[in-house]
Amino acid sequence: MKKLILIISLGIFLAGCSASEKSGESSSEISEAVTKSSEEVTTTETVSMTTAEAFKEEQTEPPTSNYQNEYPKVEELNLEAPSEIDLMNRRRKIFPTDNGYYYYGYLGGRDSANFALGFDSGDGNFVPFKECEDCVWYFMNEGIIYGFQMKLHDNGKMNICKFENGSVVPIIELSCYSEIFFDSEYIYYIKYQNGDANFYRADYNGENIEYIFTADDSHIEKFIVYDDKICYNDLKNYYNDLRIYDMNSGELTELSDVKAGRINGGYMYYVGENGRLMRMNLEDYSIEFVWKAVVDFEFCGDKLIRSDFQNIYTLQNGEEKLIFNVSEFFDDGYNYYIDYIQVEGERLFIDISSCPYYSYIAELDIDGNFIRKYYENKGA
Repeated sequence: MKKLILIISLGIFLAGCSASEKSGESSSEISEAVTKSSEEVTTTETVSMTTAEAFKEEQTEPPTSNYQNEYPKVEELNLEAPSEIDLMNRRRKIFPTDNGYYYYGYLGGRDSANFALGFDSGDGNFVPFKECEDCVWYFMNEGIIYGFQMKLHDNGKMNICKFENGSVVPIIELSCYSEIFFDSEYIYYIKYQNGDANFYRADYNGENIEYIFTADDSHIEKFIVYDDKICYNDLKNYYNDLRIYDMNSGELTELSDVKAGRINGGYMYYVGENGRLMRMNLEDYSIEFVWKAVVDFEFCGDKLIRSDFQNIYTLQNGEEKLIFNVSEFFDDGYNYYIDYIQVEGERLFIDISSCPYYSYIAELDIDGNFIRKYYENKGA
């Protein structure tokens, strides 16, 4: 499906950028390679389900990691309400407003579908914005939505952009895919040159650009910013090791078995080896095991919510509770899986897939009870 294709393409672009600058390979050649790879994925309808089935099998086998033995299991979560910065950096599928809902849907049929933002006034009539194809959106502020757009057929360019008055407006143009991070003042991003990852930040007009530092010979898999520090994982050399760069002192701290994740209550939560949810204390860098079999997770009050492709669970006061099973919900013999979960207040939005271009977006209450369907594209 296009969602999976876009993720795979982004990874290819990330590796291709640095490689092209070292070897002299042209950006047009990279673009052609990505297009070919995307077409190959499109013709393989079993890719998404193969991924889901592999994950399910992995979770039923004895774990290859000794996380639960090596690290203590968390006794109390002590969660806080997600911070504004955390919410700004959660890729979102639904943007509720007083007048209706913005969410993703498909343009075209099975052979020409593109994933795009659209608007539903509340009557179930999804109206897509065609210029929003291949965009990933993070947060809405005063009616403006911020994110990025991949130029899959324009030499792999990426625009950090905003959606305003029905149009996509570029803020910062990059020659290749870059992880980005938003805070209240700046947009942080990376430019690759000669195989090095150069960190920058700019204001929300794309101006007042500041160079921060260079991570030598690196492909940045993910990074976050907190307390004037940049935490990042290097896809090339240190995938399971975390680097913390202090923007004030210039000091670089190196940690093992940690990934950049989401911060809540003085801890950084992240999905580690074999889909295990871990957390690291931001003061002493100690690590605890939180939960197993996590594909996606969310915070909601004093609860954690996770999905494992087929089910959604809550974790509260040390007790796990199953609140939703996708097979029981449909009960028609098809293989469905949960692609995404999102919490909005006391509501839970989920995106369900079963094949390329199939998307079913539903709203649940916090106990997993069905409220309404927002959208369904059957890939016909």
